[in-house]
Amino acid sequence: YDFFVKLSPKIKIISFCDPISKLYQNHSISYFPLKFYLEPKQYQKKTKQLFYWNRTGLWSENNLIKLCDELAIPQLIFQANVDPGFEKKTYRPDPSKFKSTRVHILENGENREAYFATIAKSLLYLAPRLNEGGGVSFLEAASYGACVISPNTTTMNEYLEHEKNGILFSAAFVKSKWKGLFFRNEMKKWKELNFEKMGRAMYEKNRLGLQNFQEQIKELARFMGL
Repeated sequence: YDFFVKLSPKIKIISFCDPISKLYQNHSISYFPLKFYLEPKQYQKKTKQLFYWNRTGLWSENNLIKLCDELAIPQLIFQANVDPGFEKKTYRPDPSKFKSTRVHILENGENREAYFATIAKSLLYLAPRLNEGGGVSFLEAASYGACVISPNTTTMNEYLEHEKNGILFSAAFVKSKWKGLFFRNEMKKWKELNFEKMGRAMYEKNRLGLQNFQEQIKELARFMGL
């Protein structure tokens, strides 16, 4: 709080997530809440493939195997390059350990065009981080109509509604290192869900959200004194 008090009143604060907004509210600090959305891309027919970018080591190889097994995933697309500071979380899944899932690994050198082309065809997308300040990566997936599977944490749970336009699971599974059969039982429940329908629901929410975002930008300009 002392840090913000010392800031020049000329500095304008923008908040992209609810917990930060509440922090400012609690200290009576002026800020502008902004929920951003990305422009929806042309919807493409999905193949039952799962995309996971191992940015922070959120999903271990063992849990990817369990997930692909429970959901009968024919193909896993695994992007290997981790975020800075998470080098110890680097791994490449061993295709021989997957029962009936083909594994394709995207390396660091593959370009963004290839990345987006893969996302566009993916039915399922695993959010790569436990928490997001804004959450561009999962919103990119949503803008293509992929069904996002994510921890029930900020900011993903500010956009996703469980079993309506995505899948949210308890962060306790991650913090307890995914121990026990409870999470496996959760995976079994997901098999009955309509992933394509949920992906389309988030795709539509993204389209409507973008319209609201554009209106917010006009209000933001006034807030900034522009």
